[in-house]
Amino acid sequence: MPYFNGDALRIDLHVAAGDKNVFARMTEVMVGNMEAPASQCGPTDDRTASTDVRTGRLLTIGCTAWLIADGRFVSAGHCVSSAGSANTVQFNVPPSLPNGTIQHPGPEDQYVVDDATRVFSNNGVGNYWGVFETLPNAQTGLTALQAQGASFNLVQNLGPATIRITGYGVDSGTANQTNQTHTGPNAGSSGTTMRYQTDTEGGNSGSPVIDEATGNAVGVHTHGGCSTTGGGNNSGTSTFNTAFWAQVGNTTGGDIDLTARARSRGSVNTVLLRWDPSDGGDMNVLRNNVVVQTTPDDGRTQDNLGSMTGTFTYKVCETDSSDCSNEVVVTLP
Repeated sequence: MPYFNGDALRIDLHVAAGDKNVFARMTEVMVGNMEAPASQCGPTDDRTASTDVRTGRLLTIGCTAWLIADGRFVSAGHCVSSAGSANTVQFNVPPSLPNGTIQHPGPEDQYVVDDATRVFSNNGVGNYWGVFETLPNAQTGLTALQAQGASFNLVQNLGPATIRITGYGVDSGTANQTNQTHTGPNAGSSGTTMRYQTDTEGGNSGSPVIDEATGNAVGVHTHGGCSTTGGGNNSGTSTFNTAFWAQVGNTTGGDIDLTARARSRGSVNTVLLRWDPSDGGDMNVLRNNVVVQTTPDDGRTQDNLGSMTGTFTYKVCETDSSDCSNEVVVTLP
């Protein structure tokens, strides 16, 4: 369902002579913003604007959702528990109006949630998560992963020293429910719960819990707990939650076996990729968690790096399922 800016929407029907049964049907109209309790750590809100293309704003509820390697989204349990509250993911969100009224991107940056794909748990801190898919964009025909070209890699790790939270929390003025980010210390994560003193606000529910050192996602932000006096901590569900990991863990290495071989000819570097099995359809090729090409699932492709050197991590994922390969690291000196 697309969202529009302004206080009026005009719909024109162009009907030719003799046409019958031409009509527009409006099933639901929603206005205003939804907010949740704040969870600021310390006396100041230290969030700053973010350009991370992997995080989107989930409406109507006003949460955050983020892309993983197979093209699905992760969010918090309550954000996706109702079809009426989770119907659209938006990217490239513009600034809000000075009074905080959220503004919407163009239809080409909005993706309708596929209601039948919602899987979630609402069972308290450490067992609170949601996963879902969106339909291809009605304007461009692209999936969200194809359009954004990047996704989060998920790992199991309770020990990151510094935690980053990125998402669409509420704020004052033009920053309200736009993409913002902040880092803070790990506050004793254990078991299925991540704990951290990182600024969040209502609307950050569903944000990725990111290991600042690696950029990997290690959980999903779900609950507040910090105070403006500096006590407490915010928390989320870690990837050590068995049911959550069963949903998302296979995106870092499933039943597809990938191998890679680097080749240099003069100043031109190429990485040759082979995988098995190959069963038709298309594959997304990810280099350092960014989709660099979509290619037929025929078991082989190559990534032309030109003069680029360094260490690159590769993975391939089927575009029509949740199946991804193992990761392969290639170094070109």
